[in-house]
Amino acid sequence: MRKEPLTPVRAEELALLRRTLLLARESPQVTRITGEAWSGKTHLMRRLSQSARQEGWTVAFGSVPRPGPARPFEVLVDALDEHLGHAGASLTAALGTAHTRCLAAYFPSLATAPGAPPAAPAPPDAYGAVRALRALIEILAGDGGLLLALDDVHRASPETLDFLTHLVHHPPRAPVLTLFAHRTGATARHLSAVSHDSSRVRHIALAPLADDRARTLLPAGLDPVTEAQALRDGAGVPGLLRALAHDPATGPRAVPELSLGVPPLLQHGPVELHSLSSLGWRTACAAAVVGSPFTPGQVAATAPLPEEEVRRGLDELHAEGLVAPDGSALRFRFNRPVLRALLYHASGAGWRGAARHRAVLALRSDRSPAARFALAAHLEDTDPLSAADVRELNLAAREGLFRQPARSVRALRRVTAYPQAPLESHLLLQKALVVAGEPEEALRGYAGLWPRVHVLWAPDGRHDALLWQVRALRLLGRGAQADALLDAAGSGAAAAAGAAAAAGSGSGAARAQGGELLGERAALALEAGLRNDPATGPGTGPATGSATGSATGGSGWDRALEAARGALREAGPPQDPGHAHALARLAAVQAAAGDLPGAARSARGAALLLDSLDDDGCAPVLEALRWLGSAESALGDPAALRHAERGVRLALHHGQAFLLGQLATGLARARLAAGDRAGAAAADALAAEAARRGGAPVPAHVPEAAPEPDMAGIRQRVSGYQLADQVEGRLSELSRRELEIADLVADGNTNQGIAAHLDISVKTVETYMSRIFKKLGVNSRSQVARTIGRNDGH
Repeated sequence: MRKEPLTPVRAEELALLRRTLLLARESPQVTRITGEAWSGKTHLMRRLSQSARQEGWTVAFGSVPRPGPARPFEVLVDALDEHLGHAGASLTAALGTAHTRCLAAYFPSLATAPGAPPAAPAPPDAYGAVRALRALIEILAGDGGLLLALDDVHRASPETLDFLTHLVHHPPRAPVLTLFAHRTGATARHLSAVSHDSSRVRHIALAPLADDRARTLLPAGLDPVTEAQALRDGAGVPGLLRALAHDPATGPRAVPELSLGVPPLLQHGPVELHSLSSLGWRTACAAAVVGSPFTPGQVAATAPLPEEEVRRGLDELHAEGLVAPDGSALRFRFNRPVLRALLYHASGAGWRGAARHRAVLALRSDRSPAARFALAAHLEDTDPLSAADVRELNLAAREGLFRQPARSVRALRRVTAYPQAPLESHLLLQKALVVAGEPEEALRGYAGLWPRVHVLWAPDGRHDALLWQVRALRLLGRGAQADALLDAAGSGAAAAAGAAAAAGSGSGAARAQGGELLGERAALALEAGLRNDPATGPGTGPATGSATGSATGGSGWDRALEAARGALREAGPPQDPGHAHALARLAAVQAAAGDLPGAARSARGAALLLDSLDDDGCAPVLEALRWLGSAESALGDPAALRHAERGVRLALHHGQAFLLGQLATGLARARLAAGDRAGAAAADALAAEAARRGGAPVPAHVPEAAPEPDMAGIRQRVSGYQLADQVEGRLSELSRRELEIADLVADGNTNQGIAAHLDISVKTVETYMSRIFKKLGVNSRSQVARTIGRNDGH
């Protein structure tokens, strides 16, 4: 028999269920399975049912096929009625007249079974039916055992929940495993008494899959960026991951592509949506056309349906775990963007065409930013555009530049296709191209527009165009060209702004512009340092050319420090995200220049500010996480891993392809420092693919760590010399890498030899040495050797 693809990723949970089935031979068991929609609950129950049948168990599998008011005991009727129909008169005799009469009111097979008593004229006795059901499953279990598997219990009637609660507190006197599954969230609140109030209920929670397991549900051959996008969109949910497993050549799109506009066509098979009622289905399809987030009014106009009916439809979708409030009761979103994409294409092309027209009309009347983004997504495929449409596209593109740069690019392409499009829109398009990861195209655009910029545009516009050209060149690894461009602007507004910032004078706007330019000069120095020391990041110093010296004077890191400090002075108040960016960049420069105390102070301040920003607030200054991670890595701060992971996650989420490669390189280094070699290799591959896509130089490969040091051997040598307890205590404070370097010092290696052996920079070794001296309370290499049990240190 063919092995189902989901089984391996839920193998541990299936093994636990099989062990529970064995326990039920000795005493009755109750187990619940919880998880979000399409997390694998039904699959596990069916796999267990298959195993149980093969082992001689009687299996009764039932589910509630649709939402809405459930009939009493409906899921139990679905599970047991067929068994009752085949049992004959012997079953009714074993049940007895009273129990049979109670159940006959609910079970069609008992109402017509041979020997069944006539139905009682009294109203159905629900509690009597609960007790009768317990007796029934004892009879069906017999000596072979009964697996009673109940799916979608979050839709079940109160009578069913009464039965489950009764079964927990009054276990059947037979080998019975009662297994029920339900979705998590608001839809399952009424199950709390059954789910949590008794230690007799075993709980198996199906959490989202970890990335290593989720990858097994994706097609082979995906490049690292596409795979990362699929893992993000699939969110560890098996059904959604399989829906994303389409043609590798197409690849999963970014989140905005699934949330707004026309999403890619995904596989429908793995995700079932047929359980929705007619109202729920129509509401879901209309919401999918509008885009996420949406309001009930927008959906009502798109459906078209009365808004009161749409609200009932949204209640159903919320109960099914498909939608959730988006910040308020007035706006909703799909819980997973993939769901919206599936529903969009399942709605039918003919109905969808008219619905999109109605959605546009509804969105035009809503002036909120969310509605503007949704309207712009529809207008991208609308022809012809009115003057008002062009204004909407331009405004949405500007507002979404850092949160949805790819969408901003498409909107601005429509805008700039019109001959009367202003120069500002053309320049905004080039800026969006840089953010979206198309720096080469942006540079070509800037080259064609530059004569018009000097003639027609204000100084602040020239400054912005200059700044983003420099960033495009820097991201492409063309530091010398970027520096030359900054120097060439020396006779224009940019130089004046830079001079004003350096002197602490001039207007606020001019000083802010100068601060940004100084920040780019510091960034160029950091880029040069990264190229000189690819193994560990900044550490050996920038190139000695003019990459940081034109505006600041001096040489090497002194010039870079002066530029970074000047950028911080003009970055605005601490509550401004730009201040966090400047502070993180300064921390990276300080760490690279060897000023570790200063780097630590700056990094702490930057971390505090960046951690206080939500994901959208962090989008305009995402590069700050790169510089903060660089500084923290140089300081040996484990927070580097957390900030690097957030940077990569946000670069993927916001579609800022221009930073993904650099952030992924930082993540590779942070994972390597944490001892996660496999994770480092994955981040390294992601960085290389992101660079290839953007036309940037492939970042230097982050080397695998040197062979693990013989920690046991080092400790054994230490204990062999019977060190004093206080020395042993200090030794235990050393990190793995610090102990490794201390051992190499004791072997007589110089700093240069250690750097070559570990493939790190000499300055990094020096940094480690200062920490080792401080932790061990020594001040010479020979004392280090004696401390770890050697006498031959140099």
